Amino acid sequence: MLRRVADKWAHAIAMRELEGLLIKRTITAEEAEGQWNLISDGEVCIHVSSWRLVGDNNIVVTSEDHGHRFGLPKPIDAVEILNTVLAGAPVAKVEVSSTTGDLIILFAGGVRLEILTLSAGYESWSVGRKEDFATLFVGVNGGFL
Repeated sequence: MLRRVADKWAHAIAMRELEGLLIKRTITAEEAEGQWNLISDGEVCIHVSSWRLVGDNNIVVTSEDHGHRFGLPKPIDAVEILNTVLAGAPVAKVEVSSTTGDLIILFAGGVRLEILTLSAGYESWSVGRKEDFATLFVGVNGGFL
């Protein structure tokens, strides 16, 4: 059952559960008609709307870049870039902002994937098991459910 993670104690327990689903696993991306699926070792699926991949000194690519040319010979394939950069890199740390609900996934090597909450009212991301599509967590303004 989904529950609002409001106090620090409940947030810490939920974070341990979320970390258990993602830490030491690898992530691959798929585009799904305006949404994005981030698959963790083929078991856990994170459905997201907006994201950005950040390297050492800059933004590498974002969901907003996908399909745009920016004067390049061909449109940017954000899925290809994301999967290339994250290939084989295990998740090292997971954070959820209790203020914004942003989900931040840090990888070995210093790259981070930021799942952004861009609405005060709509859910921005959800985490579920791929096999049965059961939703375990939902990212919202002010944290997660």
